Amino acid sequence: MKTKKDARRPQLHLVTLINKLIKRQLYVIFMIPTQKWSNGTEALLAATLQEHLLYLRKLERRKALLMAGPFAGDTGHWKGGGMMILRASSLAAARAMARAEPFQKRGLRKNEVRGWQFNAGALARAV
Repeated sequence: MKTKKDARRPQLHLVTLINKLIKRQLYVIFMIPTQKWSNGTEALLAATLQEHLLYLRKLERRKALLMAGPFAGDTGHWKGGGMMILRASSLAAARAMARAEPFQKRGLRKNEVRGWQFNAGALARAV
């Protein structure tokens, strides 16, 4: 026969697991190419890519950038979109970083920012 104490054990185990989560607030920027991207010249895209890569280095030096990279299309080729995961003091600060990204500034991308709680994973020490 189960007692009330036995019935509480799974609930206590769940609370213990939840309490062990990292619970680190991060921000994800989804970088979505606009129509202007499709119409952009190779020279414009190359120049902006160089500025973008320098901007990423700046964010890395400030310890704000955790990860960044492009999304590959079905064929494995880059179609202009990508994602960044940032440390920021607030959603407003993350939005400011997204607005300063060179492709966004030139209207070649629309950057959408979402808060994301990092709870678990092999990168736990990095964040």
